[in-house]
Amino acid sequence: PRQRIPLLTDVLSSLPATTCMTVEIKAHAHDDARTRDLVARTDTILKAHARAHDVAGRVIWFSLQAHANNTLLPACNPARPRITSARNATLFILAHWCGLLPFLPTSWISGGAACCGIVNPSSITVGLLRRVPGCSATPTWFLERLRPVLRPILASPSMVSHLRKRGMAVYMLGVNDAAALALASRCGVDAVLTDRPWWLAASAGLGRRGRSSDDEKQQEMQTIVRKKER
Repeated sequence: PRQRIPLLTDVLSSLPATTCMTVEIKAHAHDDARTRDLVARTDTILKAHARAHDVAGRVIWFSLQAHANNTLLPACNPARPRITSARNATLFILAHWCGLLPFLPTSWISGGAACCGIVNPSSITVGLLRRVPGCSATPTWFLERLRPVLRPILASPSMVSHLRKRGMAVYMLGVNDAAALALASRCGVDAVLTDRPWWLAASAGLGRRGRSSDDEKQQEMQTIVRKKER
């Protein structure tokens, strides 16, 4: 049966105001006006649901699109923490493997974001690679061959340790299975983002005895909320 996709307001109404959450903004390519409007409406909704205490880091937002993440989000609400864009993540990963990361200023590494985002290597897709600078027009067949080459370099315990020592939190995105969760643990990241919240809650032992499955789902709702224009 077809199910209605919950709106951001539905999700926020289902969660306590103290719930930590991450909001991903799906930017409109080549349309700043629409993206700016989406960012502003999202910010208004978050504040209307008693989450105006974002400065404490309870709500983090980000966009994989660099301009939206590094310009539009901080212009709308500079106090709310962000995760790095795909472009910034690509640059600091390359800098790490070239031995340059210790010499780069924190602001350059993160693009002003509070959290550095790395992607679970097994979740890398052609679509995500197209967000990397210079890859938007790269042939699909080439990106498909590039994926297995990139996987070993995307998540490094030494890189995570260096970033954390410099005061940056590190999140791993796309943690959807046991192998990815084990890799995140080995790397020592601060948090993981998943598309399978109930699986992650069970894996982390967060389930609560004596509750119905519906209650469990209410309390363990997915921590990534994608605000899409309706």
